Amino acid sequence: MLEMLDVAIGFATVMVAVSLIVMSVTQALSSVLALRGTKLRAGLQQLIEQTAPTLAAKADEISEAMLKHPLARRVVRVVHDARHSQRQGR
Repeated sequence: MLEMLDVAIGFATVMVAVSLIVMSVTQALSSVLALRGTKLRAGLQQLIEQTAPTLAAKADEISEAMLKHPLARRVVRVVHDARHSQRQGR
């Protein structure tokens, strides 16, 4: 019975370690390739096209305007500052 517990604990430890490595690599690539912004813009375009089909032709312009709006920039800056201060342990 204890051998099974040892195997389960070892397996869980290895899976946690592998998942942390994969998550770190994914986040690094996402950051380097600026995928978050690209995915956000694509998601906004899709949302506009699906919810307002009459605006589908201008979805690209609308999503661009939404991301460049001063309120959106302020939110992004606040989120970025909060994440940056968390990394520094503040």
